[in-house]
Amino acid sequence: MRQLKTSLWVVTVGSILITLIIYHLYKAPYSTSVLPHHTTTKFNKDLHQVADKQQPVPMNHMPLDELYKFENESDYSMEEDNTNPHMLWTPGCKIPLMMVSYKKRERKVKPDVCGKRLVFLTRIDSSNIRVLIKDDFLKKNTSYKNHECCLRFYMKGDDEIEDSDEYSSCNKCENGDTFMLQSDFVNVQCFGYDSQNESHVIYDDVYAFCKKKKSQKKRKCETRFNILMIGMDSMSLPRFAQTMTETLNFMKSNFWLSYRGYHKVDDNTFPNLMAILTGLKFQIFSDKCLGQMDPCNDLLLWTTFNSLGYVTAYGEDYVSLPDTFSKNYTLTIKPTDHYMKPLFKMAEKTKNCDGTPYLCSGKVTSGQQLLDYAYDFAMTYRDDPFFGLFWMNSFSHNPSNHPEDVDKIYENFLNRLFYTGVLKNTFVIFFSDHGVRFGKDRLNVEGYYDDRMPLLFILPPTLFKSRYPEKYKSMIVNQFRLVTPYDVYKTMFDIYKLSDCRPKTTTEYVTKKFNNHESLFNIVPGNRTCQDVLIEEKWCSCHKLYPLAEHDPNGLKVVHFVMDHIQNKTDTIVTKPCTSCMKTSLESVERIHFYYDDEKVNVYYVISIKMTPGEMVYEAKVLRRGLEMELVGSINIISGYKGLGSCTVSNNYKDRIFCVCHNDC
Repeated sequence: MRQLKTSLWVVTVGSILITLIIYHLYKAPYSTSVLPHHTTTKFNKDLHQVADKQQPVPMNHMPLDELYKFENESDYSMEEDNTNPHMLWTPGCKIPLMMVSYKKRERKVKPDVCGKRLVFLTRIDSSNIRVLIKDDFLKKNTSYKNHECCLRFYMKGDDEIEDSDEYSSCNKCENGDTFMLQSDFVNVQCFGYDSQNESHVIYDDVYAFCKKKKSQKKRKCETRFNILMIGMDSMSLPRFAQTMTETLNFMKSNFWLSYRGYHKVDDNTFPNLMAILTGLKFQIFSDKCLGQMDPCNDLLLWTTFNSLGYVTAYGEDYVSLPDTFSKNYTLTIKPTDHYMKPLFKMAEKTKNCDGTPYLCSGKVTSGQQLLDYAYDFAMTYRDDPFFGLFWMNSFSHNPSNHPEDVDKIYENFLNRLFYTGVLKNTFVIFFSDHGVRFGKDRLNVEGYYDDRMPLLFILPPTLFKSRYPEKYKSMIVNQFRLVTPYDVYKTMFDIYKLSDCRPKTTTEYVTKKFNNHESLFNIVPGNRTCQDVLIEEKWCSCHKLYPLAEHDPNGLKVVHFVMDHIQNKTDTIVTKPCTSCMKTSLESVERIHFYYDDEKVNVYYVISIKMTPGEMVYEAKVLRRGLEMELVGSINIISGYKGLGSCTVSNNYKDRIFCVCHNDC
């Protein structure tokens, strides 16, 4: 019986092998695949003769918009023009793929750049924390025989002015002690005692937790989507892709949506951030809010969501920067339920490690504090609706910063968030305001595009994708469309409407007010132009720049036109007593480019010139109609400008960049 089974098995296997050989011999002459290396020369020759007689018919290429066509959408396409790569290629906007080459520093960041943390606070539950003190390390790091530690909370009422500081009493703490949270921010100090029993601070650290607010009465909504916004200053999409590879790879592997047509709408941080938070053009916002920012808090999205019972949070590191809510737009009253500014005002200090400056808050970087707090906020309110915005400046604002140093911190933050269950009903938006605006990476023509193309990544919640598949499809398509901060605002307002159980009394008003905005839940038209979406020509990058020789006659006329504007501006600046702005002259023409308007009638020139003294490099855009020239927008400085204009009376940025101060007394 065993021999019979063996015989049957041999016959079966043999039959299969013979069948495969016959099939291969009949099919091989018509195959277009590469043959293995052991094929004979004669057979190769015969094969080519047969192939010459009977060429295979190529497959018909079907565009994606034919395979997956949307109703009532004639210009839907996700096809890329591989023969001429572009960052964006639509009928209304063609942005060439011209990337600044960012050099990533290939080294590991030391773990203790801000000092070694020896006292750890961990959350036990929503209200309590536990203390862990490494006493042995404390003893090794001090010459004092005896030491003790105490813990205090930063205390301030919600309605108190921003500049007031107050702490609870400092309660003695030992390893294993537990404390009930009294506020969001904790300070731990340890003291050593000398032979005279006088105390000396040997350890000082700060910590941030979200002390849970009393839950507002929950509305009976089927679904309420959360929003967690994580921002990085001065991060273009190319800069992010080249320097933060671990974070990018995590996003790719988890199917984040990347918007390569995301375009800034104004020059610097505040106007672009206000476009996202209010949906308003900056001139309109400024007319309402200049010098009175506190009443304007009602215009911001976090207040809108708070009206639905959402818990809100806002955090921003590097608080000494004058970029966001500062100067004429200072918030003096706490704008959200949780607000990080008091922590950073109390603790931020710059420390140097291996020649690199790091902004520290306690024994960790300010960026780490920010993301840890964002994570704690999401975890604390995972069962409640929330809106949080956390903005990081410290690792990317300056050209000398190294975003790669925070890459692993971001990847860890997103990875931890992934396993919490929060993402089931939370939109995570990772975004920036603009690219690099000044410094060596801005000087070349690639920097012109980089400045205008901030990053935007969105991870829609799993519940949203399953419940609203058409909206999710639109979000996918819009990755390849021209989109703006106004559209992100409109999208978040749509999230607000999806989460609102009340009668929709404001929908009509919003539609009229923001008719230039388009929610990413709807397909953005492919023929959209900068003009359609309120991007001024000064900032528009939907064109290819063509170079001109630096001695081109027409180009030189534009150079002199711009130079005259700079010199005239310098002459009008009012300075402090015994000072003046020095006369400047042209040192060199850095570059001249041009492009035509849509009608191919008028020409725009984009020039970059270096002026002396001061070695300032300026960039300007000029419209030429026949023999007439017109400055488009303002002239902006693209070299470093630290120290310029310190003698001006107004201390206005737009004056300072044109003034090299001279002491006349």
